[in-house]
Amino acid sequence: MEFMSTHRQYRNVIGESPIADSTYIYWVDAECCQIFRLNIFTQETVRYNVEIPVTAIAFTDVGSFILASKQGIYLTDATFQALVFICDPCKEEPDIRINDAVVSPNGDLWFGTMNDVVLDKPDGCIYILKGKAGDVIKFDSGFSVANGITFSPDGLKAYITNMFRGEIVEYILADDGVHFSSKRVFLTLDIDEGRPDGLSMDRQGNLYVCHWNGNRVSVYDPSGACIDRIILPATHVTRCTFYGPSLSQLVVTTGSYQCDETSLSEFPDSGYVFLLDTDQQGIADQHYKMSSFMYQMLKA
Repeated sequence: MEFMSTHRQYRNVIGESPIADSTYIYWVDAECCQIFRLNIFTQETVRYNVEIPVTAIAFTDVGSFILASKQGIYLTDATFQALVFICDPCKEEPDIRINDAVVSPNGDLWFGTMNDVVLDKPDGCIYILKGKAGDVIKFDSGFSVANGITFSPDGLKAYITNMFRGEIVEYILADDGVHFSSKRVFLTLDIDEGRPDGLSMDRQGNLYVCHWNGNRVSVYDPSGACIDRIILPATHVTRCTFYGPSLSQLVVTTGSYQCDETSLSEFPDSGYVFLLDTDQQGIADQHYKMSSFMYQMLKA
């Protein structure tokens, strides 16, 4: 894997949740109520200020977006100005808030929660906001910061980061795609490797693990063997996704959270976005299946 470029226009505090279509790469700064859009061809970046602390962004199938935030799940338009509240399963738990979110192969939104006061407290959960129907299902619990959700190429397995346990959990999904028949710890990181954060998957079933406080992306084959390590000059590597005409390029977001001058001298590109060439093909970002009711809410 080789560098294409480091995009240095904006240094994010916690750059997160990159997604890509044929023209643009989007990501958020989870600490600054901001969304970014990078034109793949011109390298022009537009920054949008939003009214909520967005932690993740995903496409919908009607050209709009669905957002995870510390205040709940929202729909928004292509300019990120209209915000429509959908749900917040944490609203009765003042210390718990939503963290990462992705769309599954069948068009549902999966999102994780975390204790925002005691990070290693295992009261985070994974929820599923069903496409079309719009109901919320609790998938699993017991997470010390539920993070980094991705799916195998055939859609039969889910991988989820239990961040402060240093674990990535593999689930065998039931036929309905919203329950699991079994689960196991797929891999565990040593603390000196940092914390496992965001995840992605290529078409060969290799798992890409971003390391918070670990300045790298590690690649594991389906057996759990590490087959590659991409070392980056950024201390907090948060999430990655594939993009480009053949989905053979990788965009990686990073953070500068609590980085002092010493840390930035060692990892000078903390908080910037990295664009890499790979020799693998990834899986395109999925689109949330909007219900007609949700669509009308957004248009109102």
